Amino acid sequence: PRPSASRARSELPSASGECAFWGDPHVKTFDGARPSFYGEGDFWVVKSDEIWIQGRFQGTAFTKGLAATHRLVVGGPFLRGHTVSVGCLEAGDVLVDGRPV
Repeated sequence: PRPSASRARSELPSASGECAFWGDPHVKTFDGARPSFYGEGDFWVVKSDEIWIQGRFQGTAFTKGLAATHRLVVGGPFLRGHTVSVGCLEAGDVLVDGRPV
């Protein structure tokens, strides 16, 4: 017998991967690359159909004006309209839907 559509979907392997970034910014991408960039601005870290993660990078005195990770914001359909924002250590804030937690 032919499997039902719902069963066929549940048997598909899930996509998974790992990326990392830290500091001023050191980055390891999903494909293992290690790009370097030090410009200020807001950049996509992850942009898929379900998960959206943006990073804000700003210059600091410690990095002599080179941009460092200042904030991460996570959103997308998987959070059903909610956002989670994590500031840098100096800012010390974690926000859910714009409210401190």
